[in-house]
Amino acid sequence: DLEHKRNLTELDYQIKTQNQRLERMKPLLKRQLISAAELQDAEDNLAYLKKRQQLIREAREVDQALQAAQMKQLRDSVMSLNNNLTFARTNLASLNVKAPIAGRLTAFSLEPGQSLMPGERFGQIDDPDHFKLMAQVDEFYMNRTRVDQTALAKIDQQEYPLRIKKIYPQVVDGQFRIDLVFTGKQPLNISRGQTLQLRLQMGANEPAQLIPNNSFFQDTGGHWIFVVTADGQRAQRRDIQLGRRNSQFIEVISGLTLDEQVIVGPYTTYSDIDYLKIY
Repeated sequence: DLEHKRNLTELDYQIKTQNQRLERMKPLLKRQLISAAELQDAEDNLAYLKKRQQLIREAREVDQALQAAQMKQLRDSVMSLNNNLTFARTNLASLNVKAPIAGRLTAFSLEPGQSLMPGERFGQIDDPDHFKLMAQVDEFYMNRTRVDQTALAKIDQQEYPLRIKKIYPQVVDGQFRIDLVFTGKQPLNISRGQTLQLRLQMGANEPAQLIPNNSFFQDTGGHWIFVVTADGQRAQRRDIQLGRRNSQFIEVISGLTLDEQVIVGPYTTYSDIDYLKIY
C-alpha cells in the first residue's frame, strides 16, 4: 500500500508538470516556435501518465480488497483456534467430577479403567442432615392432601413432626406420591432406603360409624346395602348414605345403627332382589 501511495504521488507530480508544460507549449505553437508534433508528443505523454495513474489506483483497490479478505481469514482462523482451545480446556475440565452439594458419597461403584457416558450415574450423595421421606398415599385422600400438611413419624418409640413438601398428582395403582421433610430435629439413626411408619394428619379426630370397604360398593354405588334382620335369618335391602372412605373402611352417614349387621360381599346377582334368606 505504501508503494502504491508513493507511485501515485510521483504520478500526480508528473501529471501536474506535464499539464503546465502543455499550457506553455500552446502559445509557442501559435507563434510557430515549436512544431505540432512536439505538442502532440506532450499530449500523448500526459494521456499515458493519466492511464498509468488509473491502473495504479485500480491495483491499489484490488490489493486493499485482497488484504481485507486475508485479514478476515486470519481473524476467522484465530477465532477457530480460540474455540478449539476453549473446547479442549472444557473437555479437560470435564474429566474432573465435582459434587453439586456437600454430603456422604454412597453407591459408588467405579472400577479402574471404566468408561462413562455423559450424564451416566456412578454414585450418589446423601445429605445426612436433610433427609427427605417419600410416601405412597391412597388416591381417596388426593383432595384432602395439601402442601405443608403435617405428619408424624415414629422412630424408636419417639415421634418426629414432618410436613408435606411436594405432591405428585400422578396416580399409579391407586396411589399417589408425596415428599415430606422433618420440621424439627431430624433423628440421627436413619439412613437412605429405610422404611418408616408415618401418620398423616388429615383433620381432627372425630367418632364415625364405619363398615368394611368391600365389593358391595362397586355393585351398588354405595346407595343401598343388605341389612341382616334381628333373628339372623334374612337380610333386607335398605337405602343408606355413605361418606368418606379409604381402602379399608367407609363412613356411614345415615341408614344404619351401630348394632346392625350388614352383608358387604359382591351383589352382582342381587341387584333386583329386596330380601335374602340366610341359611
